[in-house]
Amino acid sequence: MHPTQLKNWRAIVIEGMTSLFEKQDSTADLKSAYEQQLTELYAEIGKLTTQVRLSQKKVSTLSHDQRVALIERESNELPLTRTAQICWV
Repeated sequence: MHPTQLKNWRAIVIEGMTSLFEKQDSTADLKSAYEQQLTELYAEIGKLTTQVRLSQKKVSTLSHDQRVALIERESNELPLTRTAQICWV
């Protein structure tokens, strides 16, 4: 082995040594990103479930007052405009 080659390898190892400790941080970042994505997907499932529940109520046969009563103004699951669109299909 040539001493120059050993010197080059040593420099590479010293430069790359900091990345060994950064992997733990990146694993934590990946885990938090996964948990955030999971939370967003569960929120989307909640919205879609609400839409399905409303669409299954046969709103076309209901009177205007009954349709207005279906719209949950206090609910955060679905925007008011989307709920109104479903009720007046």
